[in-house]
Amino acid sequence: MPRTPMRASADAMEMAETIFGDGVEVVDATYTGDRWATGLFQLADTRIPLASPSDTGLVFSTGDVRSFSNSNGRNLFSNTSTDNDGVDGDADFDALAGGSTYDAAFLEVDFIPDANVMTMQFVFASEEFPEY
Repeated sequence: MPRTPMRASADAMEMAETIFGDGVEVVDATYTGDRWATGLFQLADTRIPLASPSDTGLVFSTGDVRSFSNSNGRNLFSNTSTDNDGVDGDADFDALAGGSTYDAAFLEVDFIPDANVMTMQFVFASEEFPEY
């Protein structure tokens, strides 16, 4: 099975619009992190079932998103970690984690919802499991 089509290095506005979709006006977006730490994906339902709640979306990684899935569609090995030049030691992340953080990738977005109620769905996973 081929890898999930992943396009790394999307710009901040494209990432924000992918996350929010219809019903939200993205006013501004700023990305901080390594250029290979984010990627837009598609065809997840068929290529990596159960790894994502939707067929398309955005991945943030402390590694290289081009290695998000192997030829089996998932990480099965304990030696596949990658490193990047993301943000080390961000004060807010360190405070939340209660320790040092490394290779951060984050998106800050200003937006205006079209309705009074807005929902979002996120999946938190780790490429570094089972290593760490």
